Amino acid sequence: LDLSAIKLSGKEAESILDLANITSNKNPVPFDVSNPNQWSGLRLGVAAATTRGFKQTEFEQLGRIIGSILNCKEEERNHRLKEARIIVEQLCMAWPIYTR
Repeated sequence: LDLSAIKLSGKEAESILDLANITSNKNPVPFDVSNPNQWSGLRLGVAAATTRGFKQTEFEQLGRIIGSILNCKEEERNHRLKEARIIVEQLCMAWPIYTR
């Protein structure tokens, strides 16, 4: 994802999403600056989610959560993160990696 339009670095977005228990990592995008702390890209790996069995519906839900957290005003972020953590936990409990 190129985050330059929302004025977040990949490092900032990675830290914010981590607070919602969503794993990502900063990444460069084409023509990005060379300093890794200023990269404006974010990579979202999907292997863990597909291993759980997530389908289109779950990925759309995650996309809405990510967009809601990263696109909100800073003063709204804590409230959105609290909601996101609950939804992420519910998704992970509904789609466990290992079953008996």
